[in-house]
Amino acid sequence: MTRRAAIVGAGVVGSLMAWRLNQRGWRIDLFDRDEHPSQNCSHAAAGLLDSVGALEDAEPLIHSLAAPSLDMWASIVDTLSEPVFFQRRGTLALVHPNDREQLDQWQQRIRRLNPQAAMEWLRGESLRELEPEIDSRFQEGLYFPMEGNIDNRALLRALHLQLRHMGTQMHFGTPVLSLSANTVETSTAEHSYDQVVDCRGVKASAPGLRGVRGELFIVRAPDVELHRPIRLLHPKHPIYVVPRPNHSYVIGATQIECEDYGPVTVRSALELLSAAYVIHSGFGEAEILESVTQCRPAFTDNQPRTFFREGVLHVNGLFRHGFLVSPKLTELACELLECGQLAPPFRELETEATQCA
Repeated sequence: MTRRAAIVGAGVVGSLMAWRLNQRGWRIDLFDRDEHPSQNCSHAAAGLLDSVGALEDAEPLIHSLAAPSLDMWASIVDTLSEPVFFQRRGTLALVHPNDREQLDQWQQRIRRLNPQAAMEWLRGESLRELEPEIDSRFQEGLYFPMEGNIDNRALLRALHLQLRHMGTQMHFGTPVLSLSANTVETSTAEHSYDQVVDCRGVKASAPGLRGVRGELFIVRAPDVELHRPIRLLHPKHPIYVVPRPNHSYVIGATQIECEDYGPVTVRSALELLSAAYVIHSGFGEAEILESVTQCRPAFTDNQPRTFFREGVLHVNGLFRHGFLVSPKLTELACELLECGQLAPPFRELETEATQCA
């Protein structure tokens, strides 16, 4: 008999969970309170896939999820009927000359956590060969050749289209009033399932979850030609610039400990856009297409979780690493759902947030 599951939350995690369970023979209903994916947290992301760079400020668990996820993204994109911009041309980390010590410390931490990490220290001409147009004040940087980026919005569109083709029932603009292990209640009906999966991010019922505000800009800069994501390390205002097709770039992202969905502040705008201009003066003539704010879901320790609580499977707490780790994390969540436990290297993902506070 075909099993039925409800996935609540149509961001990257919920959409990938629906896609994976469909492939495993489940019938899926996908619910999301928002009428359009543009209101989803996953819509407000850069799609930065920095599996090694994440070690700078994340626990080794993130890297253990991120490394296989990079390869998974390539195969996932290949299965989709709609094209999705995805590249693995590496990422580049820069610092102001006065902050060179920060680059040293970053490299040392990464080497300590993963001695085999693919990483190159570039100086002078080697740096210019990689990115000829960056400002001449930058004379050295760290290059991570195996990393990349993906167009998050194109990916969500393609995933949702694929899910429809696979027979998934899509319930957008449908707030879920309550859920349990086997039921989802909306304003119009109560639906029964073999399993309910909660992937609602900040809006989920998981204890200990908080929202961390992030802000970014999307610009079109015809005078800029950058080939890969660039991170500018700074003690107070670190940023990244991530290329998209047609000379578009994502510039982000602030990290503010509050659950505030208001517009981008003047302070954040000055910090982000000024830093981008430092990397390449061509951003001075760029057109601002969009300013975006959203809140990332995070538990106390900023680590993701997939666990059962009162029969509901929760997959949440991806913080800043949603696109980075979601392919492997959703694979593990399916394993937990169908096998009842995870392999020892990932057993800590099953810990409920209340036990980590």
